Amino acid sequence: MEISVIIPVYNTEIQDVKSCLESIKTQTFTDYEIIIVDDGSKIAIAECLDDLAVKDKKISVYHKCNEGVSEARNYGVKKANGNYVLFADADDLFTSNALESAYQTITETNSDVAIGRILQTNRSDAKNMDVIVNPGTGRMLCLDDEKLRQEYAKHIFKKNCGSWGRNQDGWMFNFEGCWAHLIRKETALKIPFDKELSIAEDTLWALKLIENARICIVDNYWYYYIQNEYSVMNKFSSSIEKAITKAIKKITPIISRVDEEEICNAYRDWLFIKLKQIVFKYYLAEELNLTMQEKMKSIRKLMQSSVWTEALNLSHIKGKYKLKLLMYKTGFIIPLYNLKRW
Repeated sequence: MEISVIIPVYNTEIQDVKSCLESIKTQTFTDYEIIIVDDGSKIAIAECLDDLAVKDKKISVYHKCNEGVSEARNYGVKKANGNYVLFADADDLFTSNALESAYQTITETNSDVAIGRILQTNRSDAKNMDVIVNPGTGRMLCLDDEKLRQEYAKHIFKKNCGSWGRNQDGWMFNFEGCWAHLIRKETALKIPFDKELSIAEDTLWALKLIENARICIVDNYWYYYIQNEYSVMNKFSSSIEKAITKAIKKITPIISRVDEEEICNAYRDWLFIKLKQIVFKYYLAEELNLTMQEKMKSIRKLMQSSVWTEALNLSHIKGKYKLKLLMYKTGFIIPLYNLKRW
C-alpha cells in the first residue's frame, strides 16, 4: 500500500463526504486506501459512514469520541497502512491526477513532504470543475536552500509574498494548512498535530515541518478547498480568545529562533489578523453580554498579557502598525470596528 488518504469527519453532510470520496475513487493512481476517522459524529452520520465502507473495500471507518481534528488526524496516521499519508477535509475535493502527481513528486525527489497547488472555491462552482484549464506546469522545486525555506516560513503567515501565490483569495500554494500535502508516514508520526490547539494547529504543524522535514513543491493542482458558507467573520465563538492565545504561546518561540526580519514581519501581520478575528467573533458578537466599557477593559488586559507582548515585540512596529497596536492596547479598536460594521 502506497498512499493512505485520511479524512476526519465530524457531523459533515453525508452528500459532501460522498463527493469527497468520489473525487478519490476517480483518481488515475489506484494504490491507495481511505481512512475515515469519525470524531464523535451523530449516530445517523456514523451509520452512513459504515454503509460507505461496506460498499467499498478501500474504505475503512474508525469511530472515536470527539477530541478535535488534530487528534483525529493523528489517529488516522496510526491506523494507516500506506507508506505515505494525505489529509483531506470531508467537504473538499481532489483533482483527478492529485495522487499520481503527489506520488511521482515525493518518490522522484526523495522528499519527506510533497506539496501541490490548491484552488479555493465554493460548493456550487466546484460542481463544474471536473477539468482545470491550467493544471500547472509540473515543475518541481525542493526547498533545500535556506533562503527558500525562509520564504516558505514567511508564506505560512502571509499568502501574497514571494513566488508562491497571489493572495489568500487565489491561492497557488497553501503552506499553512495540511491540504495538498503528501507526507511520509514516518514523518507524520514524528510530527503530529498538537491536540491541545483548536485554532492554528495547522500553522504550528507547518512550522515544525520546515524545521524537521525535506519539502518539495510541484506546480500542479491537487486540491479544491471548498469555502464553508457558514464560516462568517462575525460568527460567535466564546473560546476564540483563549484558543488563539494558546496557539500564539506555542508559535512565538519558533519564530524567535528563526530571528529573520521578514518572517517576523509576516508573523506580525498574521497576529493582527488573529486579533481582528477575536474582535469580530467574540467582542462584537451579539451573544456577548458585556458593556462597551467592559469589552474595552477586557481587550486591554489581553494586550498586556506576556503572550501577546512577547509575540508583538518580535518585529519592529512602525507606521500604520504602531497606530493599530495603540488602538488595541487602549481598547478603542472595539468601538471603531463596531462603527465600521454599520
